Amino acid sequence: MKKILSGFIGLFLVIGIVAGVGYALFNTSASVNGVVLGTASPNLVLCNEVGGVIAEDQCAQTFSFPTNDPFGPLVPGGEDWAGFFLKNNSSSEILSGGNKLNFKLYATIPSAGGQWNDLKDAVEMRVCLYLLTSGTNHCDTTKATSWMTLAEWNAGDIALNVPTLLQGENIHLTVLFRLPISFDNTVAGKTIQDMNITFKGVQQ
Repeated sequence: MKKILSGFIGLFLVIGIVAGVGYALFNTSASVNGVVLGTASPNLVLCNEVGGVIAEDQCAQTFSFPTNDPFGPLVPGGEDWAGFFLKNNSSSEILSGGNKLNFKLYATIPSAGGQWNDLKDAVEMRVCLYLLTSGTNHCDTTKATSWMTLAEWNAGDIALNVPTLLQGENIHLTVLFRLPISFDNTVAGKTIQDMNITFKGVQQ
């Protein structure tokens, strides 16, 4: 009988402790209403240049160099170039004071057709910050990638050696192609068609 009573006493003590912490304390609260929260919309576009100036009405995510100014045939030791703009059209500010969406720039060649296999290890490409002086094919060599074969550009994203592209700003770039002088007739008369160069902006 003693053991049964002590069991009941123990049970009452446990219930008493649980009920004791169940009492509510005084409290108050305040709330913030009308919170607006969103995520940024990254948007990198390519723009044509007209007379060395950005053509704001000719910007798109898919861009083709003008057909009246195509790249000329490359000869060993020769180069050709084209200028264009990249613009950071991202939207990241719902209200004033928001974070800016700035981009580190990369490029790659994801696809190409024609006689790609015959020329991918011969033709080289580089991307430069545009330089007004024409004697350099408009390439600022202090703000440029090294010369790399098309196959190397096809292998993955290559970081461009140019300033970070700030939100709302544009950057004037030049893409150059060359055929090193060491090549001979084995690559003569060949053509790459429908080559795509993709530029990527990565948040900084």
